[in-house]
Parts: sequence; C-alpha cells; structure tokens
Amino acid sequence: MHSLIKEHLEELLAVENRTASNAEAGLHLAACEACRLEMQAMRSQAAVFQSLRPAGEAEPSPGFYARVMDRIDSQRRPSFWGAFLDPGFSRRIVFASLVFLVLFGGYLVSTEQSLPVTASAPEAIMAEPAQPASGIGGNQQQDRDTILATLATYQE
Repeated sequence: MHSLIKEHLEELLAVENRTASNAEAGLHLAACEACRLEMQAMRSQAAVFQSLRPAGEAEPSPGFYARVMDRIDSQRRPSFWGAFLDPGFSRRIVFASLVFLVLFGGYLVSTEQSLPVTASAPEAIMAEPAQPASGIGGNQQQDRDTILATLATYQE
C-alpha cells in the first residue's frame, strides 16, 4: 500500500464519501488497482467485525470483578521470601542451626590439641625477662663492624 493511502487509511475506512482532505487519496485509489483491492479487503473485514459487535451495551454480571480478583489471588505463586515468614519454616531453621552448633562445637572440642609453647613462639619471646645486652655499646668500632656483618649476611 502506498504512503498516501496509509496516511488517510482511517478516514477512508470510516467515511465512505470523499472529503476535500482525502480527495487526492480517492484519486490514487481510482488509479491504483493494488491499493483499491486492499481497501476493499479492509472494508470487508471491517464489516465482519461490525457484524460481531453485540447489539446492546455489554455489562458483566454482579460480582464478576470480585470473582476475577479471587481467582488471580488463588493462582498467584507465593514469593520466595514468603517462605521465611512461615512459622513452621522458622522453627526448622532454628532447630537445624542449633543442631549444627552442637555438632560443630563437639567436633572442635574433641579434636583440639594442646600445643606446647616453644621458645621460638612470639608469646615465649615476649614472656622472657629482659636481659641486658652484653657487649653492645662498649666499643663503637666493634658495634659498627657487628651491624655491617649482620646486614651483609642477612637473607630472606
């Protein structure tokens, strides 16, 4: 269908008589066989739809909207978070958590080993009484040589 007919399609289908606004569209329909056939097909479809229209105003029966809303509410799937609000589910979660804590606590208590504190552990080093540094500070040249040797032999 050509663009001129597409622009005035509703006017052409709604009003059978040609007005000044769609006069050129009417001229196009007189000249173009394809557009004329398509317009006739659309008019016949419109007539079929008009014949299917009810004679009077269609009113729903009383309580129709309430029944529709009840059906929608009954078919609505529960949300994922709604399961957490169920009291039975909450009790099961609390019970499972307590059982897990008891079992895990029993496992930790039964497998805990008392490790002896060795002299190289940080706690043992910090707990030792402070010993005076012997030999440091007495001879300045010897202290420099000691620090230089320590720095030269340091390895990570």
